[in-house]
Amino acid sequence: MRIHKDISMRLILTMAIIVALSDKAICCKCIFRDLKTDLRLSEKIFVGQLIGINNNVEVIKVLKVWKGEVPTGNLIIMPGRESGCHRRILFPINEYFIIFLEADGIHNCSRTIEYEKSTDIKVLDSIFSKTLWVNETEKTTLATLDYTRQYIVQTDKGRIDIKGKKVVFNFEGRLMYREELPLGLNEFYQVRYFLVAAKDSIQNNPCGVDFIFYVNQVHESMILLEERRKKIEKKSIRLACRRERRSAGAK
Repeated sequence: MRIHKDISMRLILTMAIIVALSDKAICCKCIFRDLKTDLRLSEKIFVGQLIGINNNVEVIKVLKVWKGEVPTGNLIIMPGRESGCHRRILFPINEYFIIFLEADGIHNCSRTIEYEKSTDIKVLDSIFSKTLWVNETEKTTLATLDYTRQYIVQTDKGRIDIKGKKVVFNFEGRLMYREELPLGLNEFYQVRYFLVAAKDSIQNNPCGVDFIFYVNQVHESMILLEERRKKIEKKSIRLACRRERRSAGAK
């Protein structure tokens, strides 16, 4: 009888823990946030460099401000409430971010992301035609970040400059323009780029494609085997030429 009671108590405790964790997970379950939502919820929107973390208190050097009153220097971001979703800690140190800051901190599901990965910059510049403040000593850094964001692709074969190049992005079998690719808003489902082929190695390349990238969004790291590269290359060229013919026909 005693054994049955112990087992019952353990089951009850186990279920209680599962329910507690589930409630917390549900509370912070992320859903896609469009820019309109973050514009409404954020008190401050700015570009900053993470220069230090101490007991989850983040020190940010501010480079550019679109919305809200932000110190023209370093900004201290405190962690949000324990029970809420405003507990996001940025990483790594020295990285540059576009930050959507709410009253309680950085929301786990906000569009806060590494500056180079953001697709919101142009829209924010158009909405806030006159930015509130730009750090004059960081203008060169901002220009470099903008160039990297637009033209540099970090792949399994290193960084590749695609300025002025004809590029195919194959996202898990579908051709997309770069601005259509997923953002990779969280650390669990990263957007990964793999160099499939470059112009000199692409066979039967009637459309003159310079680079083919395979893009996926998964938690696990992966290796793109040569056999699969070849299959992706053939399909990408075929789809790219088909898209080019449709565009030419539309004109």
